[in-house]
Amino acid sequence: MEGIETMMDALQTYSPLEHLARPMKDRTTGILSYNHNGRWRVCKVLIEAVDKDWVRLTLHPTAQAHQVQLAEGQPVGVSFKCGYCKIIFDTQVVQLRTTAEDTAIIVATPDQVDTIDRRSYFRVRVPSCLRVDVLIWPRSAGEPQPGPQDAGWCGQLVDISAGGAQVAIPVDNRKRLDLRPCQYIWVRFTPLPYQRPITFVAQVRTILPTADGSAVCIGLQAVGLEASKAGRQTLARLLDAISQYARMGQVHT
Repeated sequence: MEGIETMMDALQTYSPLEHLARPMKDRTTGILSYNHNGRWRVCKVLIEAVDKDWVRLTLHPTAQAHQVQLAEGQPVGVSFKCGYCKIIFDTQVVQLRTTAEDTAIIVATPDQVDTIDRRSYFRVRVPSCLRVDVLIWPRSAGEPQPGPQDAGWCGQLVDISAGGAQVAIPVDNRKRLDLRPCQYIWVRFTPLPYQRPITFVAQVRTILPTADGSAVCIGLQAVGLEASKAGRQTLARLLDAISQYARMGQVHT
């Protein structure tokens, strides 16, 4: 991946009004994420208007209004793809308005909007000189913090991006791999030996055996990182790991 700079630099902060104007003008579809009864949910939205105090979102025509479980005061995360970057911010619902024409979600104008270079969403393989162990375990509904890990599985990190990761779990006939697509799990790994572990919530997207049958590759999508300041701090650490792996991969090719 030639030309990759430190991807921490890709997470930049700009004026909210300045950067929300573009997706509003271009009618760009965004993703609103929120936690309902301990489970992450998403819906597609459009920006209809921007003010210094509020942002008016409407559900995308393909979204089902009755499936959106939002309440006033609820924290939400919002993301839009804009050109060569992705903008993300967290805010809270101020008001909900439902008419025969549409469902409007009025949210508070965020204090800041972060942008991420979309190259950060390209998968970067873990350098061959590294072995990065990963622990994954089921996440219970309503569990805000990681719970018991003895029911989990250990594997190796194959690749990673700002949007997720791929983990190889060795086949172990003594411990059945009891995972299913769309399941939410905790993920924990230490990017480099001298660093602190990174822990985040992910959704299982794919479960496929390796060609030689020695392991099962789990495709994971990170969820909720744009919905809070703590989540964005985790995202910044993931970006830093991606950058380091990319540089190390270039050195060892």
